[in-house]
Amino acid sequence: QIFPPIEMQGITQVHFRMKPCGINLPHTHPRATELLTLISGGPLQVGFVDTSGKAHIDILHEGDVTIFPRGLMHFELN
Repeated sequence: QIFPPIEMQGITQVHFRMKPCGINLPHTHPRATELLTLISGGPLQVGFVDTSGKAHIDILHEGDVTIFPRGLMHFELN
C-alpha cells in the first residue's frame, strides 16, 4: 500500500539495508524523487550532484533519512 501523503507526488520511498563495504553505484531516477531511510548497516555515505555540478555528500546512521531529487545522479557507499 502506498503511503498516502506521497501518493501522486513523484516520490519513491526506499528502506535501505547495506552490507559492510557495499556500494550502490551512481545512478538516476528520471521519474521520481527518492526518499531513503537507513534501516541498518550504517554509517552510510550518500551523495548527489545538483544541476550546477555541486556535490552534496552526507553521512547517515540508522534511522536517518535523506532525499535524492528527481533526475539527479546519486550514490550510496558503506
